[in-house]
Amino acid sequence: MNVKELFLKHNFEDLFQNVKEIHPKAEKINYAIAWNSIRNTKPTAFTEFTVCLETQVDCDSKKYNHVFGIKDDPKFRYALYCTDWSEWLKMKVDDNTIEEFGEIVVLAHILFEMTYRGYYKTEINKTIHEIEKVMEKCNEI
Repeated sequence: MNVKELFLKHNFEDLFQNVKEIHPKAEKINYAIAWNSIRNTKPTAFTEFTVCLETQVDCDSKKYNHVFGIKDDPKFRYALYCTDWSEWLKMKVDDNTIEEFGEIVVLAHILFEMTYRGYYKTEINKTIHEIEKVMEKCNEI
């Protein structure tokens, strides 16, 4: 199953209840805006990433769930929060992740990660552009 299929399979109200568990201060209107935009976004033709979710423990011994992407070698993990939404939608969701956490919980974490830098696609793309400019400057050095 890919991310787009998860978005189309579940409803916003159920999803938002799970988002509130991740981020208690989440504002429904912001997530509703992102939800509608994401559901209407066309997936890219190709992506190399598979989305995974894993429970980790922070330095205060608190558990949290971490979203990340893998490609061919699962030892290498990739941050996805600045990924274009159209690429997210094409990503496969790891079967073991769905089995362990359930679709709606996985989708809530994906939505939270997708909106980490903003609730509008333009905000995300602006962040991506800024990162690309910094990377270009670094490559010039």
